[in-house]
Amino acid sequence: MKATERAQQFWQYLIEQAAQRRTPSYTEAAEAIGYRGPRALGAGQYGVITRVYEYCKRNQLPILTAIVVYSDGRPNEQYENWPAERDEVFAYDWSKVPVPPETEFAL
Repeated sequence: MKATERAQQFWQYLIEQAAQRRTPSYTEAAEAIGYRGPRALGAGQYGVITRVYEYCKRNQLPILTAIVVYSDGRPNEQYENWPAERDEVFAYDWSKVPVPPETEFAL
């Protein structure tokens, strides 16, 4: 499966988690889309998590990836105002946002 397809799958997973007001760990999120271990999401330039993050930024949407946390419940350090960013994701009406086509996750 291509990284863009995984990113689309990850998007859908995060939407479901946001609807339930859940903060999945990186490991849970990775395994939910068929990866083994949290590093598989890839925080680097071409990683699945980066693709979703960048899509949200480009389209002025709440940053879906803000709800993914470390196994001890800590947020990623890049989120300076994490409680507010997480709550913005939870409060947003994602049902009005269609699942982006795979091509939208190309970097």
